[in-house]
Amino acid sequence: IQTLKNGKNSHNFEREYDLPTDVDLTSMKKSLSSSGIFHIVFDKKHIEPKRVLEDISKDDEFRLKVNFDGFKPEEISVKIVGRDVIVEGAKKSHPLSESEYTYSTCSGYISRTIRMGEEIDMDQLRAKISPDGSIEIFAPKLVDKIQPAERMLPIEK
Repeated sequence: IQTLKNGKNSHNFEREYDLPTDVDLTSMKKSLSSSGIFHIVFDKKHIEPKRVLEDISKDDEFRLKVNFDGFKPEEISVKIVGRDVIVEGAKKSHPLSESEYTYSTCSGYISRTIRMGEEIDMDQLRAKISPDGSIEIFAPKLVDKIQPAERMLPIEK
């Protein structure tokens, strides 16, 4: 509280927020409600979403990209259960801000289960972080299990 020369008091309030990357800063609208609530609204920029799963396989190799935007490499795990590959991302809850009146946290969880075909050599299955932050899952294909891309299907009578 600051007392001004005219005898009136002045109160300053300041709060900082991290804005999402898809916010259009030029579209900011602000208003103060009759009950004293200050509203700030932004439009979102259109950002082309990344595909969640992208098959980048070759004839002799299975390769799949799994998008895990927003997760750090240490927050992602990959496990195999039977012929399923389970990729999970878990953000630990951590305080964003803490004061006498407010407490906020951020956490998140995402899971993708991918069923592997019979042509994939499960013993050679590997995972790595790609340069764009996606997880790449890859393995050689078993030559004797590869199905031809096209075959005739007889019609039964």
